[in-house]
Amino acid sequence: MVVKRPLLMGIALGALLGTVTTWNRFAAAVLLVSIVTLFMPLPALMVLFFVAAMLTRVVWHFGVLSIRPDQILLLPLSIRLVFFLLSKTKSGQVTPRVSAYAMASVLLWFCLCVVSSFVLSSDVAASLRDVVWIGLSVWSGLVVYVAARVQMVGAGFLMDSFKWVVLLEVASGVGGYLYHLATHTALGVQLNPSTHQYQAYGTSVEANIFGSIAAIGLFLWLPTGRDERWYKYWASAICLAGVYLSLTRGVWLATVFAFLILVMSGRVRVKPIYLLLVALPLVAASALRTLVGRISFHAQDLVVRLTANVQAVSQWVQGGWSHWLLGFGVDSWGFTHFIFNYGVLQPAWLGTQIVQTLYDTGLLGLLFLSLAVSSLIYGLWHTRDDRATRLLGGILALAVTYQDTTALWFGFTWIYVGLCLVAIGRSQVGEVTQENQVESYRKPSGGCIGAVELGEVIRD
Repeated sequence: MVVKRPLLMGIALGALLGTVTTWNRFAAAVLLVSIVTLFMPLPALMVLFFVAAMLTRVVWHFGVLSIRPDQILLLPLSIRLVFFLLSKTKSGQVTPRVSAYAMASVLLWFCLCVVSSFVLSSDVAASLRDVVWIGLSVWSGLVVYVAARVQMVGAGFLMDSFKWVVLLEVASGVGGYLYHLATHTALGVQLNPSTHQYQAYGTSVEANIFGSIAAIGLFLWLPTGRDERWYKYWASAICLAGVYLSLTRGVWLATVFAFLILVMSGRVRVKPIYLLLVALPLVAASALRTLVGRISFHAQDLVVRLTANVQAVSQWVQGGWSHWLLGFGVDSWGFTHFIFNYGVLQPAWLGTQIVQTLYDTGLLGLLFLSLAVSSLIYGLWHTRDDRATRLLGGILALAVTYQDTTALWFGFTWIYVGLCLVAIGRSQVGEVTQENQVESYRKPSGGCIGAVELGEVIRD
């Protein structure tokens, strides 16, 4: 089955016409962007999608809904994937069991989000809006995973592209902070009201999210001993600077924790260059002490966070069986609790992922989400290659960092999860014969992927 572009264009233009007549000009503009990107070269569209996922600070409000750049590009990407699947013959690959467990656990957790929001939320409409956001973000990760599994886009290309996009995001934050030091402007930095210090955030919604991305980048660029090209050390140093300049405790602790796990497990060898990478930011911080000021972490934000967590758990304990199992609905804490943020009264939030999951979706939701994370870690842990080691470090860092912030409704989190599933899938293709491996990694047109990538597949 060959899909012609005029067919895609007819479908897209028909959808555009319906949008214009049914909604408004903004919706038409959004869909027009989707149509234009629909006919981009697929690698370019995927890279643009990764870039858009980093723009968590950019959001447009559309009636009662909010939309982010990556959600706009998710539409043409999904259309391309669907038509690719319709035109593709069966590849013969099988999904690794641990990946299937992870995806099933995520699906069950998301179903609980829907059920809990419908049945137990004090504001069903508001909870379902957040459920839609989470659903689109999860779908982003699934699209990336499926696109790699069916060879719509090369797995190596996806991972390398994401790695470079992450480095670009971190570099923007580090550059913004240096620009702030030189000009004393607030471009690219945010003032922490608790510590009265400026933190780098790049294009992220806040410094915690930027620091999480920087931690991912640090491990993605981490030289693991086999491939030690010089630019990887520079990239690692930039990401480490991003981790530092985010000035977030959770990110610092998570990075140290993940790195120690990799070192103690023997997956990363400690070399003098690593010590140098750690020492340079500390030396630079001392040199810039008069400019940056003393690093101070005020206890007020810790008290606020701890108090909110204790109150949330207490309310959950007193909720009875239905709330014990299903929680109170997605993001329901903010419907009844408020906080002053930067001088503005806003809905409160629970900044610890475990507590928020327990409060939103109960014990069942916490169980399924924990199973999903555990499956990812297990799969990557038993994958003995450099790429899996880097992804493992990132997922360990996120697991800890997200106890100091929550970001499951952002697409970049689930894109990273999708890449982790891809790495597990590529490493365990031993479940298929070597002949099927070679055949399954051929492009639909009959041509083979590059000899280097094919060699990596057979080697794995």
